[in-house]
Amino acid sequence: MTTMNKHFGTACAAGLLSMLGACGGGGGDNAAAGVVTVPQQQAGPPGTTVAGLYFGTASGGRTLDVLLMPTGQVYAMLGAGTGITSVFFGGGPVTASGFVSSSGGHMSTSSGNALVAGELSLIGLPRSSISGTLAGTGAGFPATFTASYSTTFEGTASLTALAGTYQGDSAGLGRVINATVTVDAAGLITGESPADGCALSGSLTPNAAANVLDLRITFGTNCPQRGTMTGHAVWRAAVGATPAALTLLASAGDSASAFAQGWVFFGARP
Repeated sequence: MTTMNKHFGTACAAGLLSMLGACGGGGGDNAAAGVVTVPQQQAGPPGTTVAGLYFGTASGGRTLDVLLMPTGQVYAMLGAGTGITSVFFGGGPVTASGFVSSSGGHMSTSSGNALVAGELSLIGLPRSSISGTLAGTGAGFPATFTASYSTTFEGTASLTALAGTYQGDSAGLGRVINATVTVDAAGLITGESPADGCALSGSLTPNAAANVLDLRITFGTNCPQRGTMTGHAVWRAAVGATPAALTLLASAGDSASAFAQGWVFFGARP
């Protein structure tokens, strides 16, 4: 069992699988999960395209949860049990009827190595459901899936509500490691991987089109690789005995690939 899966097995809370109240997968409307939102601010009404947050199931008895932004950036988490085994990062045109990534790749959460080429394709109905295929390299691919839209995608995240220190696991930069991330009320991020002193810094900004945050993060002192990645974050308020949780997903390209590196963090706020 990887460090990532241990975290999910004990916290059952810190990744996209359970970020908005869908622990272990599931689907449908999770508006009662405790997410702090305000009226949505976006260019068009919800449902203009199939952009959204979806919780679903994949072939082989797995889960596959999809965050598809109106701009066409997409993240998909493939899981087994309560653990995340692979994360897909990609981009492409999103329409009212579907999406096919024009570039992308997936990263194993057991290694955190550079992304391996893959493709996500789906068809669906806005604010309803999607079905599709996640193609990739290795065992378990391709993975077919169906998923349901969550209305918690609609609204704007509150930086004041999510401010605090999150402890959890990260994968990327060629390793899987424990990490601590602190976010202040202005959205500024500081953090460190205690085992190697890898310093993190960056910012979170509420996205104008969804209850998601835009992420910019820089890996500095003592990190296996230095540089900046961009992506998105999803936050879920505490629900009963389940602590508040933050998922960060970021990627960066190089001259050889549009999505050469990926990084994820799953953390809970005590």
